[in-house]
Amino acid sequence: MGISDILLWGGPWAVRSPWKYDTSEEESGSVYVTGGTGRLYFINANDGSKFSIQYDFLSAGVAKGPPLNYAKSFAQDDSGGLTHVRCREGRYFGPESFPCNGLLLSLGATPGVFGPSFMDHGANGTIFFFGAIPWAGIVTWGKFSSILPSIGPSAGIVRYSDPVVDAGDLD
Repeated sequence: MGISDILLWGGPWAVRSPWKYDTSEEESGSVYVTGGTGRLYFINANDGSKFSIQYDFLSAGVAKGPPLNYAKSFAQDDSGGLTHVRCREGRYFGPESFPCNGLLLSLGATPGVFGPSFMDHGANGTIFFFGAIPWAGIVTWGKFSSILPSIGPSAGIVRYSDPVVDAGDLD
C-alpha cells in the first residue's frame, strides 16, 4: 500500500484501472490566478496501448512569490505517477471517458531562472481528478521551469479534451 492509497484511494476509490500515467507537458502563466494548457499521456499496463488528453485549467492558490510568472514543462522532463489511475467502483477510466470536466490540486516550488545551479528546475505534485463530481483520479509529480521563483499550493477547475488514441512514442 503506497502513500497515494492511504491519502486518496481507500473506500470507494478502491478500483485500480490498468491505465498508468506516463508523462505530461504543460504551459501556464499567472497574474494572481493561473491559467494554462497541458497534455497528459497514459499507457495501459496490460496491453501497452496509449492515449493522451489535452487539458485546460484555471487555478488559484496561496503561493509565495511574485503575482506574475510563466512556467513550462516538456514531456521529456522527469515526471511520474504514484499509482495507476484509481476509479470509483462501477466506473471505467480510458479513452472512452473523455471529454469531461475535472478538478486539480497542486503543490509546487521553483527557484526560477535566478536560482542556484544545484536547483535548476522546479518540482510539483498534482492530483488530477476526472469528472465534475470526481469518479477517477491520479497523483502525479514532475519537474518544470519558470521565470521567477515561487512556492505554494493551488486548486483549480479543468476541462479535458477528446483523447488522442495511440499517442505514440515521445522520443
